[in-house]
Amino acid sequence: MTLFSLNEDVLRVIFSSLHGKDALNLSLTSKSIHDLAIHRVAAVAVCKDGRDLRLLHRYLFFGARPRGRYLERLSIYKNYGLSLDEEAWYARPAVSTETYDNDSYYDWTRLNLILDILMNAPNLRHLKLPLLHPALERDPRLLDALRALPRLLSLNFDTVGDTTVTFMQSLCCSGLQRLALEFHCRSVALRYEIKGEHITLTSLTDTLARCPRLRSLRLELFRPKSSLLDDTGYSARILPAIRSIDLWGVSPQALDLVQLCPNVSSVDFGLFEVTLSHDAALSSTERRAGPPWPALRSLTVATLVEAVCVQDLVSEVHRLHVRRDEIDLAHPDGYTFPVLLEVLRRSSPVGLFLSLAVRPEPMVFWREVAVAAPRLRYLELKLTVEQLSLDHFGWLDRLPDALRPLSLVSLRIFLPRLSDRNRPYTAGQKAVVKQLERDRNESVETLPQGLADAIPSLRFVSIAAEGPSTTFNDISMAGLDEEEGPEDTTERPTVEQEEEPERRLNALPLYNKWRIREGETLPFDRKPAYVRWWRVRPDGVDGRGRHLTEISQLEGERVQSFLDDGDFASVSRIGDIVQ
Repeated sequence: MTLFSLNEDVLRVIFSSLHGKDALNLSLTSKSIHDLAIHRVAAVAVCKDGRDLRLLHRYLFFGARPRGRYLERLSIYKNYGLSLDEEAWYARPAVSTETYDNDSYYDWTRLNLILDILMNAPNLRHLKLPLLHPALERDPRLLDALRALPRLLSLNFDTVGDTTVTFMQSLCCSGLQRLALEFHCRSVALRYEIKGEHITLTSLTDTLARCPRLRSLRLELFRPKSSLLDDTGYSARILPAIRSIDLWGVSPQALDLVQLCPNVSSVDFGLFEVTLSHDAALSSTERRAGPPWPALRSLTVATLVEAVCVQDLVSEVHRLHVRRDEIDLAHPDGYTFPVLLEVLRRSSPVGLFLSLAVRPEPMVFWREVAVAAPRLRYLELKLTVEQLSLDHFGWLDRLPDALRPLSLVSLRIFLPRLSDRNRPYTAGQKAVVKQLERDRNESVETLPQGLADAIPSLRFVSIAAEGPSTTFNDISMAGLDEEEGPEDTTERPTVEQEEEPERRLNALPLYNKWRIREGETLPFDRKPAYVRWWRVRPDGVDGRGRHLTEISQLEGERVQSFLDDGDFASVSRIGDIVQ
């Protein structure tokens, strides 16, 4: 069977995944293919600055047949309106809040180009539009252009407030499935401040109630000052369709939204600012009160401070993810470990992700973790040392015995580089780092078998090390001694790939596809991760020990997907189910 033997309906479905240069190259292969694929060239457009916007406008309206009707996904970024380049923006003189004028840095004449595009793109389904509130103030026709888009599936607006959110109630949102809003903020770089504009929960909930099919909601810098519980005269409507909520840089009052979503399964939460030290913030954080949340498939918190904030609201969680790097659980005077134990008792997770800073002392705290989280079956650890000292020599060899109390079926370990390329090191520090890196790389070779022997229930194990090499022992020490190790020639994602998570995911090699989701960064942001997976056989070769069989990266990712999507019973029996 050849491509030309397929009927046009099947070909159109295949070509619907193409856009831009790929669609153009395909359309040039034959005349029949050209008629089916040429319109996909203009299906997706990304404008990172004013120059891109002008080029897109010229392309869509050039010729006798405008191409705007083929546009399905349009992403425009804040820089489209800046009259200064990025270097000039950050070099602008510091001024007080009272004399700060946003308009002195923006060229609003480019808004006419956006209006032309939106008014001639009736099939637009995905729209990312920045600076919505000031744009509506300067040209109210923008609201009419948005109202004329009947097929919207996802919207991403920034620089909004109560007024803008209320305007959104007049849009055609009956089919909207994903909504992302970034609210105005003065204190964050490249954010536009709307003076005198309020941010409240009531305006937002009234707008969300008009989106009956909304499944995913992401809010950034949403900082209402009052809770829905404080307004006894307001009756908030239930939002049964929402399944995923991302709240980043928000105030604690924003958590009231979760209580309005009885079918929510995934919550990501991060407070706007935590100015105190970590232990001080943990001890002073106020716990939110209210009706308990439904059982969650995934709960992601920026730090344990956020975990304390929602501690009394959480019931049961399938997977708990704490983003904060290098948590020190073994600190003798720390407040962190008791807080983590209490969070584990309340959430009782099946899966757990932690980033830990390891001390030279034995990691005996895992015994208490096993008691606090009896359902824990798969664990993901990002491990580094608490400080660069030879006292940590052999720290990785002690890991299997430390994890012995856990009844794990899957264990993934991330090992980032111990050295920091941007930090100056003395000759003594360089020597210590070299020895620790060499010791760690040697320990990694025997670590999988040691984990399999120490944890009888273990069925899958994965280890990743930061570096471009093909073996753990060949990880270079570039950045410590310039004359040692090859130059770092790793191809990094482009700016466009960083801004478009879906396109970035497709562009990365398979072994680098760790938990890349909307708004989530790679575990290793300096280099791709080298990853290996093994399956643990219950019976060893000739009855001696437990046998490890290496599996492919694709098989490993399927295992991880099964763990994230399965229930507790199926996860516990993964060794019998997954073949």
